[in-house]
Amino acid sequence: MASYSAPNNKKLYVRMGIEICAFVALAVLGSIKILEKEPHTRGFYCKDQGIDKPFIVDEQVPNMHCLFIWTGIAAVTLISVELFHGLVYCPMIYRDLKIHPIACELYRIIGSFVLGATFTMGITEMVKVTIGEFRPHFLSLCHMNKDSCNDTDWNSHFNFSTSCSNPSDFNLSYEEWAKKLIDARKSFLSGHSSFSFFSAVFLALYLKSRLSQLRTKERYMGNKRGLIWAEWILMGLKVLRPFLQFSYLALAFFIAMSRVSDYYHHPRDVISGGLLGTLGAYLTYTEIAQLDDKPRVFHSLNYKTNPMTDLEMEDIYRNKKALSKTAVSETDPLNQERELNETSNDHQITVV
Repeated sequence: MASYSAPNNKKLYVRMGIEICAFVALAVLGSIKILEKEPHTRGFYCKDQGIDKPFIVDEQVPNMHCLFIWTGIAAVTLISVELFHGLVYCPMIYRDLKIHPIACELYRIIGSFVLGATFTMGITEMVKVTIGEFRPHFLSLCHMNKDSCNDTDWNSHFNFSTSCSNPSDFNLSYEEWAKKLIDARKSFLSGHSSFSFFSAVFLALYLKSRLSQLRTKERYMGNKRGLIWAEWILMGLKVLRPFLQFSYLALAFFIAMSRVSDYYHHPRDVISGGLLGTLGAYLTYTEIAQLDDKPRVFHSLNYKTNPMTDLEMEDIYRNKKALSKTAVSETDPLNQERELNETSNDHQITVV
């Protein structure tokens, strides 16, 4: 007897609900634990040339600018590529699934990107708070009195709130200065670098999986719809793929290097952040999104050997009809022979 397992709304909604609730709970609890904890108190020398750089108020790439840049690039890249893929290659449509397959793909890929970025930034903030390394401009921002710091002593029990003062030339309110003073003890590792390299590497790997060797991947992407203009746009994106990948990585390098030139991070902070972001992007690509071995959310198990055809859905519906008739025939022996004749030509197919 033919067997199948087609997706349905109930199972998909339950899974989405569990994933979203788990993500929100993890993000909220992690944020509370990290934000409420003071950075580790480290000692320092007053003549340390590694933390006596000038404090620059106007950064080249502030925190929110970095966030908006990469979220905007990721949204435009992921949505546009998936939409044109859906216009060129017709995905499998299921009667029991009211959500369009393109929406499922967008949820899968964008959700994986958000989840991986959250994990990466959570680890970054945890390391910042745990280590508590001083930024290169710490001494300038602290503007301590000469009497409160001994040049030859290792200041391990320094009172930052009383011994530091707010310089008037920074034009910062006391609340802003106090926040920056706490942030000046969170140098290792660079959050700009980890988030930038995570975004750049993930998008580069995503473009590789979606825009390379399209002809050999038609077996699991679906049959072409025949929209010539969409095929031309997709071909143009395929030609631009290496340029886009290089641009993403170059932008990540620029943002990372700007943190050093602005005296907000040491070179080791930027290198470590870039390595963490790269590792997070690779694990997200392979383990969370699984784009390397699962190109589509729903496809036939034999997509690697047999091309996808329009008859597969007809097979699924015939199998479903055969199963329902079998349940009736169990109470009616006279119909068993007729049921076997009707289902003798059905193909066995399994869909995930």
